[in-house]
Amino acid sequence: MIFSRRTHRPKRQATLALLSCLFLGGLLSGLLSACGLQPVYGTYSSENTASVTAAMAATEITSIPEKSGQDLRNALMDRLYTKGRPADPRYRLRIASVDKTNVGLGISKDASASRAQLRLSATMVLTDAATEAPILTRTLNAVSSYNVLDSHFTTLVSQSEAEINAINEIAEQAVIQLELYFASPKREQTGD
Repeated sequence: MIFSRRTHRPKRQATLALLSCLFLGGLLSGLLSACGLQPVYGTYSSENTASVTAAMAATEITSIPEKSGQDLRNALMDRLYTKGRPADPRYRLRIASVDKTNVGLGISKDASASRAQLRLSATMVLTDAATEAPILTRTLNAVSSYNVLDSHFTTLVSQSEAEINAINEIAEQAVIQLELYFASPKREQTGD
């Protein structure tokens, strides 16, 4: 049988295209791993995970005023203290207060709001427990909305649920910021 060159060309082009894609994919993954990127939601080495967990468990959470502050502190304690409060804390997490703002969104014909937005803001400061020197400062924000209904009780329940959701969001943000700080290689170089 005689084969013409024309029948082999598409196969050769497909093979070259596949090889070039594999080469570029390998090159790209090599470049990304060389720049120090780590997966945010991935798994780390067991040493890194253990050190982050230990550092978070050794963080004391100070009292936060008002009911929303108490709820935030409880949410943080649930996330950080898996084995109880630290006996000898190495770090101290301070949140001065939780600032709340209510904004009316959906305005009806009679100029009353039918939907409201609750905005919470808090500034967290992580300090060294021995020296009280600030190590990490972050502003945390959360937004939650709720319906303003004719029934005052139902509106209060909706507002309360929106506040709980926003407080949980701020607690999650605080935990993520702490995890990122404690997992940072720069922190290990400075000795914190």
